[in-house]
Amino acid sequence: MIDLDTDLRILAHVSGHAYVVGRHRASLAVVRQAHELDPLSQPAAYSLAAQTGTEGDYEESQRLFDVFRARWPTYLGLTVTALNVAAWKCDWDRFESLAKWAEDAGLESPQIYWAVRIGRAVRHHDDATATLMSRGLRDQLSQTGSVRFDSLFAAIQLGLKEEAFRAIGEASFAHMFETGWWPEQRAGGWSSGLLFIPKANRAMIEDPRFVGLCAKLGLCDYWVRTGKWPDCADEVPYDFRAESGRLAGATA
Repeated sequence: MIDLDTDLRILAHVSGHAYVVGRHRASLAVVRQAHELDPLSQPAAYSLAAQTGTEGDYEESQRLFDVFRARWPTYLGLTVTALNVAAWKCDWDRFESLAKWAEDAGLESPQIYWAVRIGRAVRHHDDATATLMSRGLRDQLSQTGSVRFDSLFAAIQLGLKEEAFRAIGEASFAHMFETGWWPEQRAGGWSSGLLFIPKANRAMIEDPRFVGLCAKLGLCDYWVRTGKWPDCADEVPYDFRAESGRLAGATA
């Protein structure tokens, strides 16, 4: 007999782990299994739509977002990520249509606000938003000694690569290794998998300093020890494996 709840929890754990360590293609394969097992699972549906988009099948991902938003119109993640994926694709007609849909539906949240604001800032080269994000990185460092993954990700979208790497160099991620919390909770609601989205975060991934961040997060140790390398290991213009090996053992 199939224990649906147990099976879904196992698949969620496996896909979540693969996503966190940068193995997004493996994660997507497991997410598909979870969605086939239970098409009414909101987390599986969200992950399927989101990861289909981040892995490059834009049209299919937006079709899935539309189907799932019709089923769960108040599930904010579906709208936020659909906005983000449309912005990464520079599909501004779709982006503005989604923004209007969210407004008409009365969906108000900080996540939607920032998805719309950052998308429009990227489209229109809004220096004010870039300045605000740069200040936000500095404020996080001064207040917490660390920076959130979503802030680093947004900074890259806004062309603030040097500011992002400067913050990474100054930040501690020791809190990520504290017990009693899920990694997403320790990172302000986002996992390190966000940083491995190939198109949206390419400017960071293709810089060798990216491996330094991965070392601070303990990922280099994992890759070197297991030989299970992230998807980007063979897709960057430097020797990702050699740099990871050099930095393995670095502390947070």
